[in-house]
Amino acid sequence: MVETAQASPRRNDRPLAIVPAFNEAGGVAEVVKSLLDQQVDVLVVDDGSSDATSQLAHEAGATVITLPTNLGIGGALLTGFRFARDNKYEFAFQCDADGQHSPEFVHRLLDPLRDGRADLVIGSRFAQGSNDYPVSGVRRIVMKILARTITRISGVRLSDVSSGFRGFGQRAIKVFADSYPNEYMESVEALVIAARAGLNIEEVPVSMSEREWGEPAANSWRAAVKTFRMLWSVLLLRLWPARRPTWES
Repeated sequence: MVETAQASPRRNDRPLAIVPAFNEAGGVAEVVKSLLDQQVDVLVVDDGSSDATSQLAHEAGATVITLPTNLGIGGALLTGFRFARDNKYEFAFQCDADGQHSPEFVHRLLDPLRDGRADLVIGSRFAQGSNDYPVSGVRRIVMKILARTITRISGVRLSDVSSGFRGFGQRAIKVFADSYPNEYMESVEALVIAARAGLNIEEVPVSMSEREWGEPAANSWRAAVKTFRMLWSVLLLRLWPARRPTWES
């Protein structure tokens, strides 16, 4: 079901915020309103929530796509990329519905896209100029290993490969609308896909806060198992023949 809050004949005039949401009734309206203040269009993809996420997002002014069942963040983002592609958005960005990402940094994601320097921009919690984001010891080690691995694959020095605050140009939208990973920490695998598709990747420092409401998608044990699986996935993707970019097909 799609609920359109603001009809417009040219919805590609402004950047599109893609907000995946699962049971985020506690604050999704606040997130939507703060994003609209940045002069962007907002798409909330309700990933099979059992609460009032869809209704509250719609009332706050977002376009809402309600998925009939929970697909996970990868499925929700794929829906958002296809919406952006089909509605001919030139730029889009991903933003969580849990209040971690500050809309005041949206321009940092969009500027390299508008300047033509990048196709994919990562908002980093750990780059020089960002705030001191709290991460546990084991998780920080894993994140550093992942960052070094993806840096080698992409050829771009990256510090935060699991950030969910990212900007996308038209080429990135086309790549991810065609295929987007659906496993835990899909953001890491997506960077491998982007690098192998020849997308230009850039990282910018941003400040993020801890989750303000709701519950994380996985506990620490499940996260550890899924991280191990994701590492194998990344290694296999590195060995698998690269696909031809969609714009060259």
